[in-house]
Amino acid sequence: HELLRVFWLSVNVSSGINAEYGGGTSIRGRAWCSVTAKKYDEDVDQKQDLQAMLYNYKQDGSMELINDEGKYKKSKGMFKLKIRKDLESGESMGDQCFVCVVYAGSSSKYTYAVDKDCAVSGIDESSHEMISRLIEEAYTDTK
Repeated sequence: HELLRVFWLSVNVSSGINAEYGGGTSIRGRAWCSVTAKKYDEDVDQKQDLQAMLYNYKQDGSMELINDEGKYKKSKGMFKLKIRKDLESGESMGDQCFVCVVYAGSSSKYTYAVDKDCAVSGIDESSHEMISRLIEEAYTDTK
């Protein structure tokens, strides 16, 4: 693949947790990430040229990888990411803040969107800087 050297990316995310399982010890659901991507002002083959990942921005300010294998669904024009997560002690279904991250090609260029139902209050510019830093660290760890 040719690297996306001149590109523009935009992403939106919506998630739905279907239910808690195991007496409230785990959750299952899915997130959908819609992406607009251009390379040299041309549409990008999202299945071939983009990679979607899902993180949980936790109440303590850390990032937890939920799914690094987003599947592009051409019929919907979106990436589908399964949510399968064991809850930590004291954590509930309502404590989640999902972040969809989309990488361009094999480069480290990315963009992200925070779910509108994010349970972490007070996300501001400093939070976005921290999310970006945590994403870059996590991406480096997966290479």
